[in-house]
Amino acid sequence: MKPASNSIPTNAAENVAHGNLIAPTRATELSRSARHHRAEWTVSVAEGLLSVNDVLTSVGGSNEGRVLGAISLRQLLLASDEHGPQTRVNQLIERLKEISDSSDPPTRKITLAWLFDPRSQGKRLVAYCDAIHNNRQESPWPGFPFSENTAGEHSHE
Repeated sequence: MKPASNSIPTNAAENVAHGNLIAPTRATELSRSARHHRAEWTVSVAEGLLSVNDVLTSVGGSNEGRVLGAISLRQLLLASDEHGPQTRVNQLIERLKEISDSSDPPTRKITLAWLFDPRSQGKRLVAYCDAIHNNRQESPWPGFPFSENTAGEHSHE
């Protein structure tokens, strides 16, 4: 179940008012709507309706995902039970900072938009995947690495 879709217009021209690009009341309404949309998605992750990967897929794959880009990666990971307690999430973020291509950004600036920033040419997303892999508590399947995955092609992630 995905949260309701956001109604933020992609064409700001329809909001032009007396020399301003967008009317202040409309800007406030859009900002409130975007915050509400991000909160819906974060709560959906916290309730187990969506996974972190569902949110990342939406950010990377749709115009609707641009609104979600302002969510902090730390906030999203803490909302999920997938990555463990706060100390493990903090370790994951620190590891991501170490292996990403950018200078050491403050944790609050590591948002989903930062992760998918096209200027990084995918390096930050790959660094995130590496950090997630290195932060694992459990093995991908019982007996790993000495036995084959007998549970099929699905491994624990």
